[in-house]
Amino acid sequence: MVNKHWERDKPIDGAEQWVIAEDERVFVRSSILEALVQADSRCRPVIAESLRRIAANDFPDKMPTFLQEVAQRMDVAAPPEQIHGALVALRVLTKNYEYAASEKRDGPLSQILPATFPRMVALMEATLSAPCGDEKSAEMQKVMIKVVWSSLHQSVPRYLQDGQVFMQWMSLLYRVIEAPVPDQAKVLGGRDADDVGKLVFWKCKRWAAQILHRLFQKYGNPKTCEKQFKDKGREGEVVLSRAFHDQLANSFLQMFMQIFGLHTISCRLTKTIFQIYLTPMES
Repeated sequence: MVNKHWERDKPIDGAEQWVIAEDERVFVRSSILEALVQADSRCRPVIAESLRRIAANDFPDKMPTFLQEVAQRMDVAAPPEQIHGALVALRVLTKNYEYAASEKRDGPLSQILPATFPRMVALMEATLSAPCGDEKSAEMQKVMIKVVWSSLHQSVPRYLQDGQVFMQWMSLLYRVIEAPVPDQAKVLGGRDADDVGKLVFWKCKRWAAQILHRLFQKYGNPKTCEKQFKDKGREGEVVLSRAFHDQLANSFLQMFMQIFGLHTISCRLTKTIFQIYLTPMES
């Protein structure tokens, strides 16, 4: 019902069509985050899609407290289900702006990121410190990495252009990629590489590597960035490009080379991951 009728608040041309009353809309907006928290893995994607439709139409004007409610639930001491539900909601918010033009995404992201990313840093640290093989932590980590992906897919937003914040997140992604995987996620003993690659531990690494590939594409060459961005009022991205090139690119490339070296000895990478890791080196 939400997916089909939310955008319409009155019948079109007098036809008999379902219209969701405003009091019902208010109830749904105020309840959908709790529904995400309480949902199981089968229902959560359906509720998340409904939230995407609602937020695309109503956020932030008709959902003024929603972001604060999401951020409050992103407490490292909170129950895992509450954190996971809040992270899924955050992923939905940022995904709505993944392909949006800068004039449509800059304003909302300037609200979303400062309110949630500091808390997300603490949650990322917690997932990286969890025992190897902890699937719940890995699932939360995957959602957070996808939030970062949606936030910077078009361009790195101003919040992440802060040098300290950007380096902090690059360090977290570095640790995700270099972290060991549990025995059940290793391509050993005749295990099917495609099946192993579907495990959440490899999905985290895949999404982290895709972010790096995107950064290498857009910001790996400072001279190109200067020509492309400097005269468009995007000097922050030029500075970021220099920092990425001078301080980070070599470290990431060396890490990928070390991983490839281990792969030749023990065949520890799936084919998909191997190709994704190779792509930044070809950029």
